[in-house]
Amino acid sequence: MKTRWLRVLIVAAIALSGPMSLGLDFTVRAWVLGGQSEEVVAFFANHVTPFAWCVVPLPILGGIAGFRWYPTRFRKSLERWQRDRTVSVEQAASRADLEALFLTTTLAQFPAVFGDLSIILGARLTPALCSTTASVIAVLAIATLAPRRR
Repeated sequence: MKTRWLRVLIVAAIALSGPMSLGLDFTVRAWVLGGQSEEVVAFFANHVTPFAWCVVPLPILGGIAGFRWYPTRFRKSLERWQRDRTVSVEQAASRADLEALFLTTTLAQFPAVFGDLSIILGARLTPALCSTTASVIAVLAIATLAPRRR
């Protein structure tokens, strides 16, 4: 498989992991809160939702940090891979790119997990959708717009 298509598939998998996690958490919520009375569900929604809204800016901040960190991480990984004489220049650049992508996109996705988990605890869906959407946008921005510096 060509390196370009492999990168596209990996970026798509990284970007879609957040929405898939949200869907899984929403399913678990139905199992956890499914048998509870409306009063209990409303109680959790009123108390957990404000904390879920506090999570929303974190994927944005993580995305900004990941975007800024990507060139540095790429350069350091490239230098390390270029020292390995068994790897071609093109392979070194590809491996450094994937390594930098995995590390920097985590900064945007990790906080969104807390928004997803708030769904299990009974929060309303809107803040989790906002944090998940922000993490997907941040992942795509890092993957498509972050400059490589050699």
